[in-house]
Amino acid sequence: MIVKKLINTKVEGNIEITEREIKEVSKEDEKKIIDFVQDIIDDDGKLRTSFWALGAATGRFTSSGPNLQNAPKSQADYIPVNIRNAFVADKNHVLFDLDYSQIELRLAASFSKEPVWIRAFESGQSPHIATAIEMFGKKHTEDEYKKSKNMKFGIIYGQTAYAFALLYAISESAAQKFIDKWLGALPTLVKWIDNEKSKARKLGIAYTYFGRSRPLRTSEFGDTINSDVRHIVEHWERIAVNFIIQGTAADIMKMAIVKCYKTIIEQKLKVQMILTVHDELLFHVHKSHIKKARKLLTEAMIIEIPGFIPLEVDMKMGQSWGTC
Repeated sequence: MIVKKLINTKVEGNIEITEREIKEVSKEDEKKIIDFVQDIIDDDGKLRTSFWALGAATGRFTSSGPNLQNAPKSQADYIPVNIRNAFVADKNHVLFDLDYSQIELRLAASFSKEPVWIRAFESGQSPHIATAIEMFGKKHTEDEYKKSKNMKFGIIYGQTAYAFALLYAISESAAQKFIDKWLGALPTLVKWIDNEKSKARKLGIAYTYFGRSRPLRTSEFGDTINSDVRHIVEHWERIAVNFIIQGTAADIMKMAIVKCYKTIIEQKLKVQMILTVHDELLFHVHKSHIKKARKLLTEAMIIEIPGFIPLEVDMKMGQSWGTC
């Protein structure tokens, strides 16, 4: 078995460089890994996890014993196989993977009323392409597109130029110029973020669309968004904006779970809801109910919010989780 191991981090100029080495795991270590996997699989060949409904600070579910939400979507650079391929449907069954399409971007656009993103979603254009066009024009390069796409949530949630410089191996000043250009392309979004930060400082609390709240303080250390220390204030400002968007997405997922469960019971579907991973739900479906379940479950996951961009659900089907 081969894994990648972090061995050294050094700084060259302003850029932090991480070195990695390929390391072969000994037969003894490999046996320990196999034994561990066998220990957590039940006698019926199934692996069961536990969920905490409010495990994450945003209100999302967390999973433990084992944490199945950490299973990579595809073959990762540190694991030589796609772990999700190990999770397979029973005989005469398939797995459905229903995933909200760009839910956080849709919510950010809806909350902020950013016209660049609103127009993109309404016309069926990728908001990433729309942003790149606003920044660089229609003749933007592939590199410019990728950077503008990959940095979206970092900027929305307050990531610094220093962090982007490390990520893209560029100077901090170049990273700041790119961030400024991104912010300049989406002024309505920026204004909304600033307004929400100001509101959070005044109230000391953040709310999702549905009214669930999060106090912007810690009882453990006593720091709050009203601190005199600037970096502590900025920390809570980032949390406030993150909570509004991700927290609302978490609320939507919980409502969708309830709707899907009711649909399964009321329609007597031969379906089991078996896993939730952030913005996706995994179902175990009998082959005789594929067509009916596909339609009804997709409809059940659509939660309508007046004045917001409609949600969309991507549906994939496969014999294993990895092929969904």
